[in-house]
Amino acid sequence: MSPANSREVLMDPIEESHVEDNENKFIDALKTPNFNSYQYTLVRDQFRKPRTVEVITHLKLFKAFRVLKKRVLGETDQDTEHEDATKLKTWQVFMTMSIRRFIIFINALYSKIKDEPTEKSRYVAFNQIMDSLIPPLDVLMVWHSLSLNSAFFHDVMTRSEFTEFLGYPFPWSAINEAVHNYSFEYLPSWNLQKNYISVLRDAGYETDGFHLDSMDTLLVVDVYCPSCSRLLAEGVDMSNSQNTGFADYGFSTKIGKKQTECKCSGLSDISHDVLRKLQLCKDIDDEKPLVGCVERNLLSSRDLSSLRDVLKYLLTNHPEYTVVQIAQEAFKRVKDPVSERVFAKNYVFLNLIHCTVSHATIQVHRDLVTAIVRQEQFMHDILKVRLLHDSEIVDTIKQSMVKYTNFISMHSEDKNVLLYPTLEIDMILKTTQLSNPATINVFYQRTSHMFIQESDLEVAFPETLAKYSKKFEHYAVTCGCALCQALKKPHRVKVDSFWKKTIGVIRGNKGTTGEGEQTIIRPISLTHPSLNYCWFSRNSFSTNYEDGFIKEHIIYSGVCVNSPFVSPIEIEK
Repeated sequence: MSPANSREVLMDPIEESHVEDNENKFIDALKTPNFNSYQYTLVRDQFRKPRTVEVITHLKLFKAFRVLKKRVLGETDQDTEHEDATKLKTWQVFMTMSIRRFIIFINALYSKIKDEPTEKSRYVAFNQIMDSLIPPLDVLMVWHSLSLNSAFFHDVMTRSEFTEFLGYPFPWSAINEAVHNYSFEYLPSWNLQKNYISVLRDAGYETDGFHLDSMDTLLVVDVYCPSCSRLLAEGVDMSNSQNTGFADYGFSTKIGKKQTECKCSGLSDISHDVLRKLQLCKDIDDEKPLVGCVERNLLSSRDLSSLRDVLKYLLTNHPEYTVVQIAQEAFKRVKDPVSERVFAKNYVFLNLIHCTVSHATIQVHRDLVTAIVRQEQFMHDILKVRLLHDSEIVDTIKQSMVKYTNFISMHSEDKNVLLYPTLEIDMILKTTQLSNPATINVFYQRTSHMFIQESDLEVAFPETLAKYSKKFEHYAVTCGCALCQALKKPHRVKVDSFWKKTIGVIRGNKGTTGEGEQTIIRPISLTHPSLNYCWFSRNSFSTNYEDGFIKEHIIYSGVCVNSPFVSPIEIEK
């Protein structure tokens, strides 16, 4: 089937209502695009700031992601603040399918260049392939989220010896041409679509087309052993009403017993935990470092060798143990807090979607579903302030780049202090990271993987603003969005008095006169914090693990989502 080139182009009602208000100035800036990405592949080790058009294209891409999600969920009105369990599950299954498509894509790319005789010829061949195609929008969404998990992205590609993909910048120019300026539909050229599908088919992967933007078909997958690639189960539901599909929290299915030399020999049924143990067995026996050890520079740790021996013993002698029990027992014997955190993060919460891909040389262990959801929170916030439709968008982005530079310099002076960026600074930071995947500043790697409670925001963000204001007094600390600029006082408030005021919103009680509640917005609330650096957890969420393991949660549309799988069971009423 040829890739579809014609898509119904409908004006987003949100955008249509603003066309006459002259709020599409970003289109003028894109008429003479000047993208740095052409140069990145030639000068791989040089760190560059993104250009204005790349930031604008990033905002356009967010709009396209929103259009995609509405299409998948069948929504025609504006996004709602809360999604019901059915829509949430539908989107989670869609993300799982998209991740599977991404894993197929990177494995197909790797198969095309792995036999090149030299490192230089590998890079040349890889760049030629990538320049000739563009991935589907759902695959771009996964690539986007993985790249913004920079340390893990580096770990995966380094362990897999696929640094060509790690060094390739996000294709801003091709994305700009593919995303419609008014409807924000994703409409890449037919040749780019055809070349993408050809790469997959040349590697032996079947494909039913380019776009994936609906859930109309019955979704089933085959499940393979992550170690020996043996077909374990065929035609497994991606999700079902019994909550036993592959994308469900309670995944379970019977398999045919087969005697092999692999650890999967003799298994009669599989579950997520069984697959995780098979993956752990493979990684322990592999010459490659355990997942997470590259990003945390644990390759020379003496405790790491001891940990491998202990894990191998437990897997061999206690097949009844779950991964959690194995980890608990292992770290009773190996006292290494750093390795414990790394192991918990990379093996206890695995989402092994690559087990649905035959002979997946490049395996992505960590849960990319939650990685996508995490970026959705930022996307929702940045679109809410309508930065793309700021009539002074070019100047606003340039000012944001100055603030970004200042912010980075603050981190170099306060390396042990958690600093929160504003939305506009975070927007520049993320665009920079996507544009420089191989050379991104260590700052993002440190802060983006910290585990902090939601309540910490009330302290950390004001502290960041206070530090920024003190060091860079001649720059406003408020966000550059239209709302903040409209609410700013015409005169400059003195820094000292500015920060002494109460943070946030103060609500007065009803007085004796019967007057209603009064809301006073303090100046600091005009600055929009980016919450994207945190993993949030609710105090009311119960946990069975109290021995130091990291249990990651995020708040998504009012729902507490337990990594690694989104499930209606986890929804708090």
